[in-house]
Amino acid sequence: MTISRLPVRTLRGLAAGTASAALAFSLAGCGGDSEAATTTEGAAGKVTVGRLSNGAARQTVLDVPEVKSLNAELPAAVRKRGTLVIAVGALPAGSPPLEYVGGDQKTLTGSEPDLGRLVAAVLGLRPEVKNFTWENMFVGVDSGKADVAFSNVTDTEERKKKYEFASYRRDNLAFEVPKKSTWTFGDYRALAGKTVAVGSGTNQEKILLEWQARLAGEGKQLTVKHYQDSNSTYLALASGRIDAYFGPNPGVSYHVTQSAR
Repeated sequence: MTISRLPVRTLRGLAAGTASAALAFSLAGCGGDSEAATTTEGAAGKVTVGRLSNGAARQTVLDVPEVKSLNAELPAAVRKRGTLVIAVGALPAGSPPLEYVGGDQKTLTGSEPDLGRLVAAVLGLRPEVKNFTWENMFVGVDSGKADVAFSNVTDTEERKKKYEFASYRRDNLAFEVPKKSTWTFGDYRALAGKTVAVGSGTNQEKILLEWQARLAGEGKQLTVKHYQDSNSTYLALASGRIDAYFGPNPGVSYHVTQSAR
């Protein structure tokens, strides 16, 4: 597992044997989604990645040819519509470099929506990217408001009972702590007496709560905190209200590099 210190250091460590994934309930065709951040893009065969990324990526235009054999396998309604509706869970504050609102305060950028745009191009569809809260991203897929979610979704056994997954990277997790902290993580016992923030409804929350239960069984305490968005979490970390934040390694590592500047 990684530990990061604030301006931050990363405590790496839990490389889960699972992978972050795109999830699709069905290509069919919630409160919390943002229509202002919904965009339908693109000239056929051209995909712009790294757009308005605030320095997290270099904007690049890629030629991505349609694979007609894949397009032929799509449901007729989707082919007729001509769009792939992509859900990302970047509300309210986003998680760079994975998924967040770009420098124009409108465009959804980051590795997750960009991968969705590339997939849409391969399928011969135009991407329509919709922004949701983490929880409502799943509601969007369930309700047919979105065809697919590209986000930091771990393909757990429980989720695979309901959704289909296409995995594309390892689900490494990390702890982020203030730079002055001397704490290190070896296993769950290192969390005794600590206060740790984690995202609600996430796989890392499930892991943290399991550790909390194990510590409780040993007569020790781990306090778990939830905050509305990443900005609130980092304020709590900087002010000493929490000892650490437990989250996806890409977001933690990126925040460490930005905070160290």
